[in-house]
Amino acid sequence: MCSSIKVRVCGRAPGRFRRHFGMKTAIVLTLIATLALCARADTWAVLIAGSGGYHMYNRQADIYHAYQVLKANGVNDEHIIVFHEDDIADSYLNPHKGTVINKPDGEDVYAGVPKDYTSGECSVENLLKVMKGEDMGGKKTLKSTEDDHVLVVYSGQGLFNGLEMPSGNYVRPDELNEAIESASFKSMVLYVDAKHSERMFYKLREDSSVYAIACSSPATYYSKEHKTYLGTEFSIRWLEHVNLKETLAQQYQYLKFTMSRGSHPKQFGDARLLQDPVSLYVGDH
Repeated sequence: MCSSIKVRVCGRAPGRFRRHFGMKTAIVLTLIATLALCARADTWAVLIAGSGGYHMYNRQADIYHAYQVLKANGVNDEHIIVFHEDDIADSYLNPHKGTVINKPDGEDVYAGVPKDYTSGECSVENLLKVMKGEDMGGKKTLKSTEDDHVLVVYSGQGLFNGLEMPSGNYVRPDELNEAIESASFKSMVLYVDAKHSERMFYKLREDSSVYAIACSSPATYYSKEHKTYLGTEFSIRWLEHVNLKETLAQQYQYLKFTMSRGSHPKQFGDARLLQDPVSLYVGDH
């Protein structure tokens, strides 16, 4: 009697009930597995100010701004590795000691920035070791896994043969590509703001799970008070337009059509990543 009542209440024959229950169970288990996978995936970032000196204020300000964006979006501080000369906040030329801004009347972007690798530690050797996840004697290194998403941001000077580091040497394209191939990640995105930066990625494979945007853009936001430029156009454009609902493809289209004439960003690498949401690389809060 009880069984017949249950069947009538459900409105299904016992076999159909079992199939329905099994289907719902499978959906729930799939959802749980998906959530568990997402929970394991983390965002990591390597932020590099390639140029030091007060006359290159804009380059370090760009990187400090990137750090603040990641922090505001919930990226774990232990997963953000910063390379910077750290010589502008307390410079005698800085009218507001201890602070750095990335636009006129902007908020301080220097507050809380970690001193992971500063001054003489900002070398090509250290950067490549960090990118490969090598042990750095207790200092931060890229310990991302095959489930994680990695963001690399560079703002600095470029030459035909590489990207400048504050130590005075240059990261060559083959060195960077080798470091990328040695790193562990599910996907990696690079934003590189430097002259001749596109030369770094001509050999980046289309199946590499690595996507790069390279752009040579002018300094911008000149401050009469600071007597220097506060930012660099490409870096400013993407940092001031971080839309977590956009895909990388949508972000690129925005950058492509808002940059000044002659400063169009170029894409390299794995086009499959274009459908990824920006939030995978900058945090999702």
